Amino acid sequence: MTQVLVLSEYSKNVLQQDINEFLSGFHKSRLIDIKFSTSMIPDDGDLSITGYTIIYSALIIYEESP
Repeated sequence: MTQVLVLSEYSKNVLQQDINEFLSGFHKSRLIDIKFSTSMIPDDGDLSITGYTIIYSALIIYEESP
């Protein structure tokens, strides 16, 4: 059965660690794809480029073996 896992972090290094941790237990599954994206969210209603937070996200698509 095809499954998805969504991971989001404020730090790309933490996201990378999360992905590697998930993949380390990947013995009975098949990796199909990993999609990566970033989003910029304004802080406290400040719409200027200086007041923002970056969120790093990954969508992992995999198939579980029975």
